[in-house]
Amino acid sequence: MNLFKKLFIPTGVKQELASYENWSVRWLSRNGQYIGDTQKEAEFFTSKEDAEMFANELKEAFKLIKHTSGTKVEVVKT
Repeated sequence: MNLFKKLFIPTGVKQELASYENWSVRWLSRNGQYIGDTQKEAEFFTSKEDAEMFANELKEAFKLIKHTSGTKVEVVKT
């Protein structure tokens, strides 16, 4: 057991940080035989267009295999 914690005191030096816009596509996948056996899935993209294209293709795949559980596909900015 560690009794001591390290404390980091900021020096006051400012740094510029680069951040990138990410988009995630989230859905539930069927994981078993029962309707409640689902698992959360996600795929991440750097452009909104790619994320929306993937989401549309996923919805079409759900229609093709007649997948009824968790067909809600969300595109979310992360």
